[in-house]
Amino acid sequence: MAFSRAIRLVGFLVVVISIRSTFGVPRTHLRSINADPLFTKWPNSTIPYYIDSVYTSKQAQLIRSAAQKVSTDMSGCIKFVEVKPTSAQYKIKVTPFKTGTSVKELRCSAYPGIFTGFQQAGYKEQRIVLVEGEQGCLDGTLHPIMKYFTIILGKINEHQRSDRDDFIKINETNLVDNSQNIYRQHDLTDTFSTCSYDYCSITHNPETMYTPDGSKVGFTVLKAPFYIPKLTRLSECDCKDLSILYECESSKCEPLNCAGLVKTAGDKKLPEGH
Repeated sequence: MAFSRAIRLVGFLVVVISIRSTFGVPRTHLRSINADPLFTKWPNSTIPYYIDSVYTSKQAQLIRSAAQKVSTDMSGCIKFVEVKPTSAQYKIKVTPFKTGTSVKELRCSAYPGIFTGFQQAGYKEQRIVLVEGEQGCLDGTLHPIMKYFTIILGKINEHQRSDRDDFIKINETNLVDNSQNIYRQHDLTDTFSTCSYDYCSITHNPETMYTPDGSKVGFTVLKAPFYIPKLTRLSECDCKDLSILYECESSKCEPLNCAGLVKTAGDKKLPEGH
């Protein structure tokens, strides 16, 4: 179904255009929260979802654990509730497939909140796309899955902030084809910073994502901690952003000194000569 404006999928491109969004958050509180009036937050801070039966039992449990970890990091203020595919509630379908087909998507993606166009059209669900593969996000760990459960709440990618170029240097020649929009920035008027740039945001791409075989880096980190930590948690600023959006107690957000983190042997080694 065609809508009057382009649909935004985070993981690709989101264009934020509103001064005050249907999320009900004044612009002075916006940072990397989507403000497009086509999207709204989930009522009662509760997100019904179900998991496509095509996933293995191990993958399905990993998806459930990622959703629960986001909720736990928000001190239970936001809840993901698994429901049946037949539920009458407006809900999330976690799937690897293109809509209405058995063809798998190439990349993972999610809408930044409830897409109101679907509701107005009478749809009962929208997707979180989680897929394996070179450009996918199912790598056996929680972190990349948590990213898309965070985006569906209303977050946008940290690496698309308007001040991004002060913190990372994009290496466009190292990116795979058809990835021009992945690092497209939001305008300064579209977002407002309440935290400094957050290398530890769960929404930040790792350096080698969307590069051929992970053999190069798509960007260089310019400031401390000089790499993108892969943490199995929301960052402090992720939590504070969502706390503003869903009226949670931000004082419960776990502190994190991202700049003070040191890369360990467990962190992925970057390609030589990057």
